[in-house]
Formats: sequence, C-alpha cells, structure tokens
Amino acid sequence: MNKLITLILVIVSLRSGTPALLFSQSWEWEKQAEGLATRWQKIDAIDSNVAVAIAWNKEPGGGEGIFRTLNGGKTWHELPWLEGHPVLIDISLIDSTNIWLATNHSICHTSSSGRNWEVQYRTERNTIFMSYIEMFDSLNGIAEADAFSEGLPVQILKTNDGGKNWISQNHSYLINQGLTCYWRGIHFVSPNVGYGRFVYIGIPLDTVFLQKSTDGGVSWNKAGLCVKDFYTIRFYDEHIGIAAGLANKPIYRTIDGGESWTSFPLNFNDGWPNDIEFIADDPANVLAVFDCNLYFSNDTGRTWTEVSTPFIYNFRDIKMVDNRHGWIVGEGGIIHAAVGGVTFVADQGQGTVRKFELGQNFPNPFNLRTMINFYLSYADNVTLTIYNIRGELVAILLNDQYLSPGRYSIEFEAINIPSGIYLLKLQNSMNHYFARKMTLLK
Repeated sequence: MNKLITLILVIVSLRSGTPALLFSQSWEWEKQAEGLATRWQKIDAIDSNVAVAIAWNKEPGGGEGIFRTLNGGKTWHELPWLEGHPVLIDISLIDSTNIWLATNHSICHTSSSGRNWEVQYRTERNTIFMSYIEMFDSLNGIAEADAFSEGLPVQILKTNDGGKNWISQNHSYLINQGLTCYWRGIHFVSPNVGYGRFVYIGIPLDTVFLQKSTDGGVSWNKAGLCVKDFYTIRFYDEHIGIAAGLANKPIYRTIDGGESWTSFPLNFNDGWPNDIEFIADDPANVLAVFDCNLYFSNDTGRTWTEVSTPFIYNFRDIKMVDNRHGWIVGEGGIIHAAVGGVTFVADQGQGTVRKFELGQNFPNPFNLRTMINFYLSYADNVTLTIYNIRGELVAILLNDQYLSPGRYSIEFEAINIPSGIYLLKLQNSMNHYFARKMTLLK
C-alpha cells in the first residue's frame, strides 16, 4: 500500500511545577428528582440544562407524569398532561417547549411546554401500541407502531412538517410484526436510515433477523444479526452500531452498517440490557445499562468496565448530551452526570503536564490527502494507525515511535485506498488512546 507521510514538529514550551494530567474516564453522579415518582421510564434532553422525563408512577397516589428541568436537574417541574390519556411510551424534544410523545395509541405534541397538547395521530384498530418516536429537527421525524394481527404491516410513520401530517411509509414489509421491546429494538439515525428488531408472534426467533431501511421505512432488508441474539440496539451513525442480548449473551458490533457483526464476550451477567448510548462525537465511548448496573466501554464495545452510581435500580434509559453531562432514569429516581466522560485528572506525583491529544483531520471529508494533527506535552512512544469500518488495519503512520514534546502534523495520502469511513487512532505507551472518524471521498 502506497502512502505519503510528512512529519512536522512544532516545539512548545512547558511549565514546570504543575500536577500531571493523565488521560482517563471519570464519572461523578448525583441523584435527582427524589420524591416525584418511583418508576421512571424514558428521558430525552437537548443540552446539559434541558431534559424531559416520563414517570409511570408519580408520588403520591401513582399515575403517569411528564417532568422537565431547565437547570441541569437541580429542579424538576411536572408538565400538564391529558387526564386519562393512554400509557406514555416514548418522548422526543428539540427545544425546551416543543415536545412529542408516543403513547400506546397516539402521537401527541406541545409547543407550549405542556400547557396545551394536540393529538397529531391516532393508531389504526389493528395496532397494539406505538413504540417509538424520534424528531430530528422541528420538521422531520419518524415514529413506529406495531401490527401483530390482521395481515397488515408495521406502521412506519414519517413527518416533514412537524407532525401536522404523519404519513405511513411501509405497505408491504414486516407483516404481522412488532418490536416487543418498545423503543429499545428500533433506531433511526436519520430520517432515511433505520434499524429494527421486528418479530413475528409464534415464529421461532432463530429464523428472524435484524431489518434495515435506507429509504425512511418504505422498504426493509435483512441486516445480518439474528434477533434471538440481542434485545437492544443502538447506532452511532448508519455504519457503527452495538446490540446487546439477555444474560450470558455477548455484545455484538457492526462497523459496516449491519453487513457483518463481531461478538465480544461479556465478563458480567446482569440480566436485561435496557439501553445503550454512544457518548458525544466519539464512537469509541459507549454506555450500557443492564438491570441495576452501568457499564462503560472506550473501545466501541470490545471491553467493558462497571461504573459506580448512586443507588437506583432497574435502569431503563440513558441520555448523554456530551461527554460530561447526561441522565439515567430507572426505578427510584434519576441520576445525573455532572462531570464525566473523557477527562484529564491530576497526578500529584509528577512535576510536568502529561497530556496528549489527537485533533480532527483536515479537511474531513478528504479527497486523497489530509492533515492529521496531534499534541504531546511530554516525551513518549506513540502509535498512530488507521482502520477501516470492518476493523482491519489500513495504515501504520507511527509505530511505537519515540517523540519529544510538541505539536505534530502528518500528511496522509490515501493512494489505493477506497472511499469510505475510517477510524484514526493515536495510542501512547500507557495504552491510553484517542480515536477520530474520518471520511475519504474520491
């Protein structure tokens, strides 16, 4: 394989006497919304301040409720809701006032923080319940409703006018099918590309496979993973996704849009995988909840470590808005990540700043040539590599090379490499690493 590598060193000055900073993952959680409800089902958020959550058991007296915070969870206020309305299933918001809800038989919307609600869509008689809704912006969204009877297809509903009209897309696929696991078994990463774990009643699971649509739900094709092997599925983009099954099942990962899957054994046995969440803009960092436990992966699902949290149980949903802020809901409350993700923590035993960073390549996407920039604040042996979306090594730009402190730029020329998505990885001698996604378009 031909490639051109140009290494440029820019010397930088370092201050002495400061604590070292080591690359790590750290999480600091706090419990929120105590006393408001006992069973929290779903949460969505737009930033570190604004979030809306669904509770299935309010206190006192039970019932359903919708709660919103505008200050990072310091206070939660219940929004008005339609008395006696069907069960709340899924939620999606694009700002602090516009909220969409999927109930078991309808899609509802408010543009006034819940003061007034309108029913935008009611399911047909054959549909058992709505299971999923996702608004991508103020106009475009996707919703799903099951159809387990009468020889009719799953309803994939699409809107491009903020829900004034929800148009059924699917007319001949997924007959008599449904999710059985609500929103956990379906994920649209855009208005056109989505994946679904649809099953038939009475049909053996080992004969049914994950389905993929690239035309907004109009048509569906097998995506390679048998539904008996997983329960929950989430994608970072149309290429990279993770699926998790019940106890004793491995984690499954795809990096080619579902054409092939790699399994990774888990070193824990903790029941139901209720949610998976990619963090911020790095597909390497992933959270997953299994019943009462939270796990973190920094290598796109290959290995996992447990993360300690304040006690709530039966975690149901994760929403991270960046690598430092997010929420988890479950039985007994809400927990909030005030600080977390990929951070630098003090090491008092050193006298210099110890830090390394990998910048985004530029331009990106690129045609043939791109510049890769990284920074070392201390001398170290580093390795810089490029992988394709199948996890295969494409190029070694630096191989355990000793470098002095400074800023470095490498020009990468992608001769004889096809167009596609690639992962750029910078690793140091302590096996800490940064990863970036880059796109080659020829």
